Amino acid sequence: MIEQKILIYGYGNIGRQDDGLGVYFAEAMEKWACEKEIKNIFFDTNYQLNIEDSLIIADKDIVLFADASTVGSDFNIKKLVGTETVSSFSTHKINPESLVYICEKLYNKSPASYLITITGCEWDIGQEMSAAAKTNLICALSFFQKKYTERQLDFYR
Repeated sequence: MIEQKILIYGYGNIGRQDDGLGVYFAEAMEKWACEKEIKNIFFDTNYQLNIEDSLIIADKDIVLFADASTVGSDFNIKKLVGTETVSSFSTHKINPESLVYICEKLYNKSPASYLITITGCEWDIGQEMSAAAKTNLICALSFFQKKYTERQLDFYR
């Protein structure tokens, strides 16, 4: 059985408390995958998404973007469809839907892509996550680890 190549890409600012939830999610999943000796999951983290990341996602079958959010009870998941809209005035910061679109146009690749947003509460300068964000992060980690273990790779909740 050929394993699908999965990328977990967490992004956010770890210097602004709960804004780093996407990065913390990717780091915790990487630690879990190493402990379980899982070879088909790849990881990346950054402060923000960049147009160059389209190359990183091009050779994956499934891409899971992780970011912090101000809305929701614990975490939310949505399937992404590539869109041409860029979320800022420059290409130095783009949204995941635009990155998927660029991957489709430049590399003719369309990995199944999802965005998980983990709900945070505190956004001040500092690296300490809020207690609520830690709880939400644990919920998201448990959900995705269970989905992977059960081979339910559609990632719907």
